[in-house]
Amino acid sequence: MTNTYLLSDKHFTPYRLPPPGKLERNAYPFLLMDTHAGALRLGGVSSELWGLIVYLHNAAR
Repeated sequence: MTNTYLLSDKHFTPYRLPPPGKLERNAYPFLLMDTHAGALRLGGVSSELWGLIVYLHNAAR
């Protein structure tokens, strides 16, 4: 079910894993994480990942 969203030209140009250490829009869904005092914290959710979550939520209805 995720392939329909991930392989769509409407959402990704094209869907691919960017080079190491580089974040790119419209390439790959990702989370931004941070470590503070030994704890892992969520720093942000990419619009690409949020779009995938919304797509899967709507498809499950």
